[in-house]
Amino acid sequence: MSSFSVAVKHISAGKDYGAAAYFQNMQVRAALYKVAFCAMIFALLFWCSDVFSETPDSTLEVAETALAKLDATNLDDDWYFSMQLVEEDELRIIRSDPHGDKYEKRQLLSIDGVTPDANRQNEFRESEVKRMDELDADAAG
Repeated sequence: MSSFSVAVKHISAGKDYGAAAYFQNMQVRAALYKVAFCAMIFALLFWCSDVFSETPDSTLEVAETALAKLDATNLDDDWYFSMQLVEEDELRIIRSDPHGDKYEKRQLLSIDGVTPDANRQNEFRESEVKRMDELDADAAG
């Protein structure tokens, strides 16, 4: 049954509203939908203007400033963290503990998801000794 025939046959409280009343009601609904849609678009435009008002250059400056501050801190002395490092096609997970001894602050936890054997642990310790000695030489000189 079409909507036109439903409107013509619609009877409420003993009155037949007919097609004209039905279509007038539909026009009112359409106008209300248009107003609601325009209000949503208007609100969205204001929201977007607030969100995107900061220019990309200033966002980049903020990020660069934050990274510079992070670089200025000595992560080995101040922070406890774990990091994933990809070198020579291997994923290494390294934990850093600021409370450990100078050469024992960083520990190799895994290589490609597997606990490293004693040989790989020794290689890592030797590279850490070299890294720490180079850092001390840079700081001194």
